[in-house]
Amino acid sequence: MLNLLNRGNSFVQAVNRLATTRLTSRGDFSTVKSSRVIPPRKPWSSPYTQFIASEFRAVAEENPEQKQTDIMKLMSERWRSLDDETREKYRILNDELLKERQDLYEEEVANWTPEKGKLAEADRKLRKIARVKREIRLLEKSLGKPKRVCPEASLFVREVSKHGKVNLADTIRSWKTQPEETKKRIGELRAKLLEEYQTAARLYEQRLAIDEDSSKKLKKLKAKLRKISEETTSRVSGETSSQVSRE
Repeated sequence: MLNLLNRGNSFVQAVNRLATTRLTSRGDFSTVKSSRVIPPRKPWSSPYTQFIASEFRAVAEENPEQKQTDIMKLMSERWRSLDDETREKYRILNDELLKERQDLYEEEVANWTPEKGKLAEADRKLRKIARVKREIRLLEKSLGKPKRVCPEASLFVREVSKHGKVNLADTIRSWKTQPEETKKRIGELRAKLLEEYQTAARLYEQRLAIDEDSSKKLKKLKAKLRKISEETTSRVSGETSSQVSRE
């Protein structure tokens, strides 16, 4: 029940942002800590959005065993069964919110500059790169791609940190002055891990050769990542050159 309500709270918060903050232009995420620069978007919402934001928690509490998707179906059924008077209440609420946000939207449009546009485009590209990288990472993990073996100094830090919190910089520096016995032991550990890594890497390559669909998907994702990265780099280089020329 608690987990469902927690998920419900998150969902309602998202709907509330949709029904209020998003009504501006997504450029005013006053309720969200973010450095994103988002172009103004015309306010949008609906009476149904207000209904969900208002009633979701109560419906979730009434149906603690239901999944969130099932609760949304119940919400939809309840919305369809509402009388005209109740629906009108949500329509009026929605109109009031839209009117309230319209002035702020117009102010954002007036204050939008080409510089903000460039920042927004750069932010969009970086987030797209992050999404593709995550897809690649998850696909590789599902195929059993092993993680690379850490350097000996990192293995030493990992070992020391098992006994409590450590100062990372000081611990790394202390690696150089460790007794030969310690260095030998860590070196042997790394050699063992490296052997395990090489075995796992061979198995991973074999899976790629067998699973053609996953292999093709991985290649496409990596090609997509290269293309986006190159476009971002060339655009930044072009803007820098133009700025230097003007100066």
